[in-house]
Amino acid sequence: MIEGLRPYPDYKDSNLLSVSTIPRHWQSFKLKYVARTLGGLTPSKRMAAYWNGMMPWVTPKDMKTRVIRDSRNHISDRALRNTGISVVPAPAVLFVVRGMILARTFPVAETRVPVTVNQDMKALVPKEGIESSFLALLLAGIESEVLELVSEAGHGTRCLRTEKWANLAVPIPSRDEQAAIVRFLDHANHRIDCYIRAKRKLIALLNEQKQAIIQGVVTGGLEPKAPMKDSGVPWIGEIPAHWEAPAAISGLRLIQTGPFGSQLHSHEYVNGGVPVINPIHIKEGRVVPASDVTVSCEKARVLGRHRFHEGDIVVARRGDLGRCAVVASSGTGWICGTGSLLLRCRLEAFVPQYFQAVFSSAGVCAELAAASIGSTMANLNAGMVARLRLPRPPLEEQLRIVEAVSVVASRFAAATALIEKEIGIVREYRTRLIADVVAGQLDVREAARNLPDVNPEELEAEPTESEAEADLDPAESEAA
Repeated sequence: MIEGLRPYPDYKDSNLLSVSTIPRHWQSFKLKYVARTLGGLTPSKRMAAYWNGMMPWVTPKDMKTRVIRDSRNHISDRALRNTGISVVPAPAVLFVVRGMILARTFPVAETRVPVTVNQDMKALVPKEGIESSFLALLLAGIESEVLELVSEAGHGTRCLRTEKWANLAVPIPSRDEQAAIVRFLDHANHRIDCYIRAKRKLIALLNEQKQAIIQGVVTGGLEPKAPMKDSGVPWIGEIPAHWEAPAAISGLRLIQTGPFGSQLHSHEYVNGGVPVINPIHIKEGRVVPASDVTVSCEKARVLGRHRFHEGDIVVARRGDLGRCAVVASSGTGWICGTGSLLLRCRLEAFVPQYFQAVFSSAGVCAELAAASIGSTMANLNAGMVARLRLPRPPLEEQLRIVEAVSVVASRFAAATALIEKEIGIVREYRTRLIADVVAGQLDVREAARNLPDVNPEELEAEPTESEAEADLDPAESEAA
């Protein structure tokens, strides 16, 4: 697709931050002269009549595709009349101006239907001569410039100030050339997204294979010829004859839910204090704290019963059930968060690392998911953990299994890391391509004319690759 692309034949000096020159026949304008800006707000959640309408209300959680046609929430005409919230006409460009997400990415999407937006977003309505789709690509192309304008606004939240980005100078070609750029980059994005999805499927298959191997080891042991017996638990099946399969509670000293209600609020988080571990901080079997989701030493003392000891297991109580990690010595004194469970093993019954391997296995995840049927979101409670029956080999055998699982996990982690690196390279290529094309550093007019026709709806439905978290502020989403 990009073979043979060349720069334009003639350039002139620009007043842009990203490039020193633009094609001679292009112009540059400040963003505020290219489009008018509309803000958003959130109608009162207590007014049920505000939330029974048909008007889409877009939040950062809806920024999953490049073109917005609907949202998860809708507001009513009454909300529009009584709150002063603005209707964004279509077409327009939506983007995020507040949230922790702005530390690493700048989500942008085009809307083809009238919408409203919440207070964490803004909309740009293009003026005469500006294609909405080109404007969306233009904002994506100057992402690095925009992120340099982001400042911290408290609790680790990032904000993009209107007066700063509105005065950014941007390159503007003719409307026909804008259309050619949109056509070319739509096709490029489509091909790149197909490549990334294929790589993501490969990662998923590798993870399934890893889970199957680990499941076999933690339920069947390391001796293929060992005498077996029925465990009496359908998801476990047969276990070595000298193993047991009791309820988890028999091997645990403590099962405790993190603080809830008035015990901990998001506004009590500080920077650089004692880490609070929520599900978002449990990653690939490890605890990865965030410096901005912490509490003061005084607050940590108040929450003393929720403090971790070395060897404790922290479990995600909602979302991906089975997600858990063993707390290392460095995590001693950290706080179990609202969305987590704290488990403490009886060391005469379970090696914590073995318990973690069993608890995160595919079989346990399926059992927990089945127990959560009927909930709008999978939720785990202490009773579900206590009743769960788990295979329990002798301690020496548990240690050997832990070592074997570690070897398997390392091999698959290396393979996955290689694929992630390939995805990262392609993402960097996409970013550079968009930036070069919308800034006029590559002439795509001829290439766009020679591209095959593709169903526009197929291109628009592609998911974005922003890696944005659904929640703007994990602290707020996880705290009571």
